[in-house]
Amino acid sequence: LEYSVNPMVYIQQYLDETGLPEANPAPVPIIEKEKDEDLTPVEIESDGGPVLIGIGGGSSLGQASDIELELSGDEVGFVNNSAYLKATIDPNDFGSMTPNKVIEVKSSNGSVSQSSLKREDFNAEGEAEITVVSPRVGVVSVQVGHANHDINFIDTENEITALKIEAENKAYWTGKEKWLEITALNSDGNKTSIVGFTGQIEIKALEGEAEFTPAFLDDQDFVNGVARIKMTPTGEGDLKIEADAGGINGSIELNHGASDSEFTDLNSSHPNYVAINYLKNQGVLSGNPDGSIEPDQVLKRVEALKMAMEFSSIQASSDTQVSYTDINPNAWYMPALKAATELQIIEGNPDGTVEPGRQVKTVEFLKIMLEAEQVNTQVVLTENPIRNLNLNSWYAPYALKAVEMDLIELENSEFNASATVTKGEAAQMLYELAHQ
Repeated sequence: LEYSVNPMVYIQQYLDETGLPEANPAPVPIIEKEKDEDLTPVEIESDGGPVLIGIGGGSSLGQASDIELELSGDEVGFVNNSAYLKATIDPNDFGSMTPNKVIEVKSSNGSVSQSSLKREDFNAEGEAEITVVSPRVGVVSVQVGHANHDINFIDTENEITALKIEAENKAYWTGKEKWLEITALNSDGNKTSIVGFTGQIEIKALEGEAEFTPAFLDDQDFVNGVARIKMTPTGEGDLKIEADAGGINGSIELNHGASDSEFTDLNSSHPNYVAINYLKNQGVLSGNPDGSIEPDQVLKRVEALKMAMEFSSIQASSDTQVSYTDINPNAWYMPALKAATELQIIEGNPDGTVEPGRQVKTVEFLKIMLEAEQVNTQVVLTENPIRNLNLNSWYAPYALKAVEMDLIELENSEFNASATVTKGEAAQMLYELAHQ
């Protein structure tokens, strides 16, 4: 038991009118509070501010003594010019960040825009920006709470002379979104982390048709010399994409429908075509002996485990044993089943079975996938984006995180918790997760 004294009771009963202790006060009443409550899904009532939804104990929420955060941003900066860092607070600690709690900001050299961070400095995504300036050449170490980040300040760097556009592969399909990376190059042909130019870089299709988000970039869109854009092809035929900033440019050529797919039952018109071929190239999917992949087949439990374990490169320890009564110990799925059991991603039934051939629901695959990737499933909500979601259900944290990360699409802001998941749909979720 944890004990505490109610301060208001003490003041009313044990201090006199002058605020001094009374003579011969009665024993102070003690309030008992149970500790170590079970971890259960919790819903925090809100008066209009953010609420934290996730897996956690009600007695410990908002009581963290240390605020955990990550620092990211510029790795190189110019002397006497601003470099930028982003401090991202752990969702577990956002709720415990009371208005009077501060996180200290320090630097070894140079100066920072603020000496501390308060709750009000963070946006709805739990991010705060810090500006760092140094008057001299050298490395400035910035410490925010327990997180550290080094910035190397230099005098000059070769100017940007070219841009390089890269894609995961040279194939594209009409209407299928594709990510492109724009890299700034100096006169030596190497990536430069310092990006400074006037005007904007325009992204356009010299050949073929496509839409770009964003279609224009400025120097603030580059992080350590790289900017990312999303392309949606709207026509057919080969594409030639150019990034141009008035003499500083780069281009890439893409081919429509090109693919090295070996699956006999999959073509470019399938909605999960790109995702399935991506996982094949990553060694996650291999297909059936007859050359098929069965993209619309509802996923079985062991198939889901195999996809998630191989996607996350998880292997069981050599001495891991499982004792489920309804499995074949020599089956192809045993490595994945052992790994998932060892990590407690799955558990067997009370009767000792694990139902390897049972059909998997979308919510179950989300749990397997996110836990295998060790994704923090707590989210800060100002409103529930899934209007039919029970926030106290076991799957609520996984569904909310999937929506937040754009891993799934909602229909009329509703989520079908009882729906099964196909191999193609599971592949799409893994593909989206890989491209965060």
